Amino acid sequence: MACIYNERVEKSSIPVLVGLIFLGLSLMTLSSYGTKLGVDPSFKAELDLMLITLFLLASYSGLTRSRHSFRYSIIEDEMIIHRMCGSKNYVIEKVKLNKIKAISKVEKPQDFMRGFSRTYSESLLKKDYLCAYETEAGNRTFYFSPSPCMISKLNTSIKAL
Repeated sequence: MACIYNERVEKSSIPVLVGLIFLGLSLMTLSSYGTKLGVDPSFKAELDLMLITLFLLASYSGLTRSRHSFRYSIIEDEMIIHRMCGSKNYVIEKVKLNKIKAISKVEKPQDFMRGFSRTYSESLLKKDYLCAYETEAGNRTFYFSPSPCMISKLNTSIKAL
């Protein structure tokens, strides 16, 4: 069954901005109470420079990651996931529909380490789906956030195979 379907999921930058505000306020508090916490006054300028550098690196990393979006495609017998950043487009997953074992809804994140697994969704905290499939190297999984329409198309395509 030939099925063509595309959808795009964009990451929200609001959690990143809230986190950066919280980090900035924490670093400013640490800087202002630095001498009271036992930091040598001659080291205060270096401490402020290190805290500013830390904040700038966290800001750059967070804002560049929030610009990424994902495109999920079903083309014939494959599900393809693209990561898009600006005008660049990278294929990061290509799964044959007949290799998919299960697509299940995840009600809540099981653990913090999920953030380090393969997650192709707009948020780590959003209720999304887990896709388990088999490869030549063994079983693999990833998290993603498809729409209900895509889930129904995936289910009908998988059943048709």
